[in-house]
Amino acid sequence: MAGSNIKCVICVAGDILFAIVAWVISIVIRRLAIPYHRGFFCDDESLMYPFKNSTIPATVMYSIGFILPCFCIIVTELVIILSSPKAKKRRSVIETLFKVVFKTLVAFFFGGGVTNLITNIAKYSVGRLRPHFFAICRPDWNLANCSTGAIARYVTEDVCTGTDKSLITEARVSFLSGHASMSMYFMVFLLIYIQRRFTWKGVLLLKPALQTLFFSLALYTGLSRISDYKHHWTDVLAGDLLGAVMAILIVLKVSGLYAESRCSSEVELKKCGIADLDKSKECGIQQIIPARDEVDEMTAM
Repeated sequence: MAGSNIKCVICVAGDILFAIVAWVISIVIRRLAIPYHRGFFCDDESLMYPFKNSTIPATVMYSIGFILPCFCIIVTELVIILSSPKAKKRRSVIETLFKVVFKTLVAFFFGGGVTNLITNIAKYSVGRLRPHFFAICRPDWNLANCSTGAIARYVTEDVCTGTDKSLITEARVSFLSGHASMSMYFMVFLLIYIQRRFTWKGVLLLKPALQTLFFSLALYTGLSRISDYKHHWTDVLAGDLLGAVMAILIVLKVSGLYAESRCSSEVELKKCGIADLDKSKECGIQQIIPARDEVDEMTAM
């Protein structure tokens, strides 16, 4: 028993460590890395937009992105456990809730860290200029030699006269959009989780309504970056694709929410959540609804 507990603690600590490492590496890159110094054409109209404050600040995006999925996951799992006929002991309910929620949330946070890491690697490797770059940089056009006859000249020299160096550096990391990639990751993970675990059918349209709401939040966050002149539309599109792909991969391959199983008997069908033996032809596919016995067994321990 003691050896089993120690092994469990090691596994939990290891999972937490990997999630933390992903976020730490990403934050270090964001704080210390120097973006690739990309030049510009004198007549590049895509860089001439004014500077605007963000419609959705990063603090708001991350707060909602972390709090909303965590709240939904904890509440959903608690309801599932309490609805089990064998959920009588308070200790068993708490232990089961911790096991189920921990496995899901540690995968969620790890995926978020990896998504953020890939986003920052792209930002500082590509060094694409933001649409408001000229407003922040304030190039010295004489130093850039952008005369009337040389408007198509590609300028690679540092000709910025802006006083805020941090803003100038930030104006060089347009690709890809971090708001788009992270918000899409958060919400796609959540809507897939709801599809997998939300089994209450009292209101037919409740599940798709929630999923539509969450996806719309992520989509609006990305689109706001275009209207705020923080990103080009291709930056947002790339961010949305990265976030969605990462969420799908983490849910399917890491979180354990979807498990592939092959069923050949009535007992195995029951474990797969398939009550009808005639549906055995569907075996081998990823299951959507978990068997209630799984929760019962965990709460009975």
